[in-house]
Amino acid sequence: MRPLITPTPRAVGSGRAAPGLLLALLAGAAALRLWDLGGGPDPLDVDEGYTGLDALRLLRGGWTVYFAANNGAEPLYVYLAALTTALLGPSALALRLPAALAGTAAVLATFLLVRVAFRAGAAPPLAENASALALLTALLQTLSLWHLHLSRDASRVGLLPLLATLGCWLLWEGLRRPRAGAGWFAGAGFCFGLALYTYLPARLLPLLVAALLAHLALSRRAWLAVRWPGLLLTAGVASLVAAPLAAYYLTHGSAFLFRVEMVSLLNPWVHGGDPLGLLARNLVGTVGMFAVQGDLDAQYNVSGQPVFPLPLALLFVLGLGVAAWRLREPACAFFLLWLGLLLLPGVLSANSPHFARQAGILPAVYVFPALGAWQCWRWVQRRAPAALPRSWLAGGGLALLVGSGLTAVADYFGRPAAPGPTLLARLATLPPAAEVYVAGSEETATVGSYLSGLDGRLRFTQGFHSLLLPRDPANTLYLVEREWWWLTAEQLLWARYDLVPLPAPPGLERFRVLRLAPRPGPEPWAPLPPVGWAVGARLVGYGLPPEARPGEVVGVTLRWRVEAPAPDDPGQDYTFAVALVDARGEEVARRDWLGHPTAAWRAGDEVVSWFDLCLPPALPPGPLQATVALYSRADFVTRPLLDAAGVPQGMALRFGTLQVAGPPQQPPCGARIHPALPP
Repeated sequence: MRPLITPTPRAVGSGRAAPGLLLALLAGAAALRLWDLGGGPDPLDVDEGYTGLDALRLLRGGWTVYFAANNGAEPLYVYLAALTTALLGPSALALRLPAALAGTAAVLATFLLVRVAFRAGAAPPLAENASALALLTALLQTLSLWHLHLSRDASRVGLLPLLATLGCWLLWEGLRRPRAGAGWFAGAGFCFGLALYTYLPARLLPLLVAALLAHLALSRRAWLAVRWPGLLLTAGVASLVAAPLAAYYLTHGSAFLFRVEMVSLLNPWVHGGDPLGLLARNLVGTVGMFAVQGDLDAQYNVSGQPVFPLPLALLFVLGLGVAAWRLREPACAFFLLWLGLLLLPGVLSANSPHFARQAGILPAVYVFPALGAWQCWRWVQRRAPAALPRSWLAGGGLALLVGSGLTAVADYFGRPAAPGPTLLARLATLPPAAEVYVAGSEETATVGSYLSGLDGRLRFTQGFHSLLLPRDPANTLYLVEREWWWLTAEQLLWARYDLVPLPAPPGLERFRVLRLAPRPGPEPWAPLPPVGWAVGARLVGYGLPPEARPGEVVGVTLRWRVEAPAPDDPGQDYTFAVALVDARGEEVARRDWLGHPTAAWRAGDEVVSWFDLCLPPALPPGPLQATVALYSRADFVTRPLLDAAGVPQGMALRFGTLQVAGPPQQPPCGARIHPALPP
C-alpha cells in the first residue's frame, strides 16, 4: 500500500531556530492584537453592541444555542464575551478580548496546519521546506491588515478561521497517522462541529473536507482501507457537537435560512432585477479584492485596502500558479479548494468583496504568497551569481515581505484614536437627574445599553423608531441624537411635553439635551382596546392621520406598555408588524420593527413607536385601516393577542381609519429595507 506521505529529510527551517522564530512570531501577533484593545482607532460598532447585549442577557440566565437579535447569530462568541464581561465588567476590552486571543491562536494554528499539510501532502522539494513555508505563511497572517482588523473586532466571524484551521490541522495529523490517529480524528470532528457555532460560511467546511478526501482517494487510492474508521469518528464527533444547534434549526427552520435568503444573489431586493449583472460585478470585485480594492465597509477594513499590497499581490498570483502546476499534490489542491469554496459566500450574495462573509478563506489565502516567495527563492538559488551571499539575498527578500506587511499595520494603527472619553463618561457630565433617556441611533442604543450594563439611571432606545416616556418627567433629562429623524422624535415628545433645551456639555454636541415639562390636557393618542401579548407588551393608544395621498409616507404611531414581562429569551427576537390594509383585508404597506428590545424592558416602561409606511403611487382612493401583530424573527410565528384575562383575541388588531384621496405625490416615496435608513 502506498503511504499518504513519503518520509523527507529534515526540512529547511525546522531546526533549532524554528521554535524560537515561532515564539517571536506569536509574541508579535499577540502584541498587535492586544495593544490598546479597549481604545484604538475603531469605536464599538452596532454589531458589537448587539453582541454585548446578548452577553449580558446570557449572564442574566438567558441560555440559548442561537441568539435571534440583529438578524440572528451563532452563539460561541457570545458565550466567550459573556465570560470576559463577567470577569472585567462591560467594556470594549472585555467585548473584544476573545477576538484578539482567537486571532493570536489562529497564527499558531496556521503554522501547524501548513507544516503538516505540505509535509504530508506535497512532493520534494516543497515537502522538505514545509516548516519554512509554514513560518512564512504565519508571518503574512500576523501582518495582514484583514486578519488584524478581524482580530480586534468583537465579532463571531473571527472564530471561524481559528476553528477551521484547527480542524484541518488535526485532520491532516490523523491522516498521516492512520493506525494511531483516533485522538486526532476526534479532535478534528470537535473543531468542525464547534465551527458551526461561529459563522454561516462554516457550513461549507464539510464540502472542503469531502473535496480533500476525494482528491486523496484519487491520488492515494489504497489509503481509504486504513483510514475510514478515523474519518467516521470525525463525522460522528462533529455531528454530536453540532446536534444542539441542529435541533434548534429543526424547530426554527427560518433561522437556518433567513440570513442566507436575506443577502442571497437570488433575492429580488438584492439583485434589483439583474442577478446576472450582480454576479458579474461580484466576480470582478472578488478578483480585484486581492490587489485593487477590498471591502469598503469600515467595520471590516481600512479605506478599502486590498488584501495584499502590490509586492505580496504579485507573489500571490505566482503562488496560485505554483499550486495549480502542482495540483496533483494533495496539499496544493487542498488550499486551492479552500480558497475557491470559501470565496463563494461573497460571490453569491449582495456584494463582493465582503471581508466578513469571505473570512473563511483565512488562512488559506496567505499560503499562496508564501508559495510564490518560495518559488522566487528557488530561482534565486539557481541563477544568482555565486559570489553574492545567499544570506544577503534571503535577508533582503524577507525585509521586502516584512516591510510590505508593516505598511498594513501602519494603515491600521496610523488612524486617529476613536473619540474619547466614552459616551458613558460624557453622559456623567450632565446636570443631575434621576434618569437620563437617550434616543439614539441603533449603534448608540446598543453600545450604550451594553456599556451601562442595562442597569442604573441610563435608558437607551433606538430613537429612529421608539421613544421611552419618562416615569418622572420633572427629574428627567432627555437626549435626542441629531440624526435625520430627530425632528420626528422631538415632535412626538412635544405632543405631550413642553421641551426646554439645555446646553450640551463638551463631547455631546451631537445630541439635543432637553428637560421635559408635562403639558395639561388630553392624551395625544387615541385609545386602543386593552389587549397585548404574553411576552409582556400591552397596547395603550395610537396615532394615525385622517387622510393621505398615494405615494405619500404615512406615519402610524403606537403607544404601548411593558407589563409583567416574561423572562428574557435571547433565542427570540420579537418585532411589531404594522400594516395598512384595504377593505378586502389586503396589505398595501407594512413596516416591521420593535425599537425597544426585550433585553432592555422594565415593568412599567411606556413606549411610543412610530412606523413610516409608504403608500403605493397607484393606490386607488378609499379607506384603509391599520393593523398590528407581534412575531419573532427566530421562527416567524405570529403570537396571539390576549385580553386582560389572557383570552386569545386573534392574531392581529385592526384600528383607526385613513382615507386615501387626491392625486399621487410626486415624486412618490420609496420603500426602505431597514427602518434606520433615511427616506
